Amino acid sequence: MSTFRLKNAINVQASLLDSEPVKYIERQVFEPGRPGEFEVTAHRAEVKICTCGCRNQAEFRKVLPLPHNWLSHTGYGRLS
Repeated sequence: MSTFRLKNAINVQASLLDSEPVKYIERQVFEPGRPGEFEVTAHRAEVKICTCGCRNQAEFRKVLPLPHNWLSHTGYGRLS
């Protein structure tokens, strides 16, 4: 599992390094693995509250460029 951490508040740029997350937003990414199978990777983003009371959420980084053709990635999409 990879965690996207939040270092600074989005609006006021105050440090959030010492703040504990109030929750995590979780996502799963399905990537092609061996033929006919997928690998699942869990990702989570921190949610923290700034001293001003604003809710801040870390952004998920793009794991795969979109659009991503998994057929060509696995070799299934090749034409003979």
